[in-house]
Amino acid sequence: MTKTFFIFFMLTLSFTGINFFGMPLGLATSIPFIAMFSLVIIVKHRNWQKMKINHTLIFILPFFILGGILSAFNAANIARHILEIFQTIWVLVAITIFMPSAIRLWPKTTLRALFFGATINFLIANYDYFFNKNLSSVLNNTTITASGINFPIELLERANFNQRYSGLADHVNTLGQFSVAIFTLSLGMLIHGLTQRKWKVSLFASIMIVISLAANIASGSFSGHLALVLATFILFFGLILPNISNTGAKFLTILAATSLLFFLFFYSESGNALSLNNRVLDAYNRVTNTTGPIRQQLTNEALSLISKNPIMGYGMDPLSQNQIFIKHSVHNIFLLAWVSGGIFSLLGMVLVYGFYSYFAIKTLLVFRDKAQGWLLISFSTMLIAQMAINMVQPISFTFISWFPIALLIGYWPSPVSESRDGQ
Repeated sequence: MTKTFFIFFMLTLSFTGINFFGMPLGLATSIPFIAMFSLVIIVKHRNWQKMKINHTLIFILPFFILGGILSAFNAANIARHILEIFQTIWVLVAITIFMPSAIRLWPKTTLRALFFGATINFLIANYDYFFNKNLSSVLNNTTITASGINFPIELLERANFNQRYSGLADHVNTLGQFSVAIFTLSLGMLIHGLTQRKWKVSLFASIMIVISLAANIASGSFSGHLALVLATFILFFGLILPNISNTGAKFLTILAATSLLFFLFFYSESGNALSLNNRVLDAYNRVTNTTGPIRQQLTNEALSLISKNPIMGYGMDPLSQNQIFIKHSVHNIFLLAWVSGGIFSLLGMVLVYGFYSYFAIKTLLVFRDKAQGWLLISFSTMLIAQMAINMVQPISFTFISWFPIALLIGYWPSPVSESRDGQ
């Protein structure tokens, strides 16, 4: 039963656009999983050794709790504020303790559920993208025109928000973020399959690369595009080149990859809105002409609020953040932590980024020359790419933003054998 709840949780992780009793489905399904896991492992078996404890959490979590307590005095909606604090604690505990523990018990099941859920999500977005449909907004009650944000009309007239699709995610940028994670894992799997001559693995990974890349393009998320390039760059030098022994082969690989990149970017049929270069240039123009100025205004407003109250913050409830321009959160995770939870939440976020950045980079360096370390290298790359996206998005702690931490902790310190699945 516990394994079933965990499978459903991992499968629905990216279904953030579907609400269940007012919560994103991925958050809602985490509740029965954690409750059952705690009951079986801790209460029934009294076996704490099955729990993959990350002791860094004990040091980081108090900063967010203290920030939440102090900022409560300025919260406009205290009930919502308390719920946001609880969600922060819930997600942090889940991604650092419960999820890694379950991943170590069922490693193969974890990846299967993750890929299956991603496939459903991406196929819906790709269907809308290639056939110009609107299934995404029908299924998750979101709009593809302005993503539900109350932009001023003069900015909407300049922006091109059409032909951006979110699948089962709550936002087009969320889909772009999740597609980067699955693309990274699939690319790492492809490299592993080719070097180990596992042709079925290589075929599956190739299919997932195509699906996730198309979903990334369908999202029209410029931050998602950049993060995908970053992830590819890290994997190229962290996993591909180390597995090529011949110097000439390395040169040819670099040349082929560069040529393919230029071909994909510059080749297009006249007037084809679906071509890659048109999609990327459209996203770039949108950022420079519309969302960029909006985010700059958000940043200025956030800095102004912080200067007036740098210690306590304005509360973690959305109503408190409505003092900011166009009633939307600042698109920077550090400023968001500071303006909502004060200086202590900011310190907590700095510690999260500092520790897990070090953890990811350390993993890349340790397993760079080890062919069997492809999973850990892929997870580390996923985490770095996710943290890069978080720097320019109005989010704090959600499962879809931080789940690579759970994967990395769960599989550390060595790649988990598939034979361990089901223990």
